[in-house]
Amino acid sequence: MVTREQILDALWGDAFLASSRSLDVHLTGLRAKLQKPGFIINVRGVGYRVEAAGT
Repeated sequence: MVTREQILDALWGDAFLASSRSLDVHLTGLRAKLQKPGFIINVRGVGYRVEAAGT
């Protein structure tokens, strides 16, 4: 599991705004392209988790 801040820092460093929804937009597009429901899970108040296939 990774926090939202870890992802933002790794991708954009200090150049991101804390209130930016850009990450959400990108994750929505990624989920649509993957066509695997439940592969990228939001962990409310923490960040995101990737589920392995078959779990």
